[in-house]
Amino acid sequence: MNEFVAVPVPAHLVVEVMKFIADFDETVRVPAEVRPTRPESGPEGADRPSWTREELEIIHQNRGSMPSVELFAQVLSHLAATAPEAMHRDKIAEELGLDGLTMVKKFGAVTRFINNRISSRYDQWPIEWVDGMWSMNSDTADLWDSVTAS
Repeated sequence: MNEFVAVPVPAHLVVEVMKFIADFDETVRVPAEVRPTRPESGPEGADRPSWTREELEIIHQNRGSMPSVELFAQVLSHLAATAPEAMHRDKIAEELGLDGLTMVKKFGAVTRFINNRISSRYDQWPIEWVDGMWSMNSDTADLWDSVTAS
């Protein structure tokens, strides 16, 4: 049985923090009442909106502004290259010369960047993640490829 302690976390980040913990400790489960309502990947998730070109351009144009945004852009490029197939988070990190935990930790700053400059729609990121497997839908991959090619 896990022992829990009270930790101050901004309300809009609670789900992300719980998922982060669950990714690294199989005994911790995210309670159903705090799970986001976004569709899972697969046929049911086909109607999930892709990010717009403008949203992806913000990430691309700000790559040099923060190391975490640069890392996120690199992850998007890796996922776009294999879309819609999923890659394990640790494989992506390894290809970028990091370990999975370090990469995920750096995404905290990306979350703040996205919330402040794009949207607080944390449930509509340009990537999907399920059990350590990350993927990008084909529409978003095509947009990302066109943004990075220009």
